[in-house]
Amino acid sequence: MFFHESQYFGFETPSYPRLYAPTHIPCQTESSISPATLCLDGKMHEFVLDGTADAQFAYHASASAQNLKHVLEQLKDV
Repeated sequence: MFFHESQYFGFETPSYPRLYAPTHIPCQTESSISPATLCLDGKMHEFVLDGTADAQFAYHASASAQNLKHVLEQLKDV
């Protein structure tokens, strides 16, 4: 979840540990809380608000990395 009023990602309010966002992130709903996802894939680690263009990019980047894993393994030996 992203809490817009206090500008942090967390599991519930109040939540520790929490990750503060130093910039304003627009609300995705009428609520002051937006659903968010932590994407952990290889060297890419992203917090994204669900349903946004950033979330779609993170999903496709992760899928691309998984799809290309076999090819990248072959290139290591070249």
